[in-house]
Amino acid sequence: MIWCNCGAFTFCLFCLSEKISIKTSLQNLEWSKVEGQVLTSAKLTDVNTFTQPNIVKPVAFSGAKKEGNELVLDLPAQSIVLLTLKK
Repeated sequence: MIWCNCGAFTFCLFCLSEKISIKTSLQNLEWSKVEGQVLTSAKLTDVNTFTQPNIVKPVAFSGAKKEGNELVLDLPAQSIVLLTLKK
């Protein structure tokens, strides 16, 4: 069983090309829900500046769910997704 004392397991996924779907079995890991944030923008080359500080910003990610003991998710194109599995 993999857990820290805080009861959550957090990891990051990168998708630098087109959208992809992932379905993976998580053996020996007890979890009941998944929460996430996604960092993405319209263009891969977008950046934040002092005059436009919110071009690229994290927002809630709803593209992940638990199906039995499997994690099923759709990663948007050009995104960084931070997922937390909770007991």
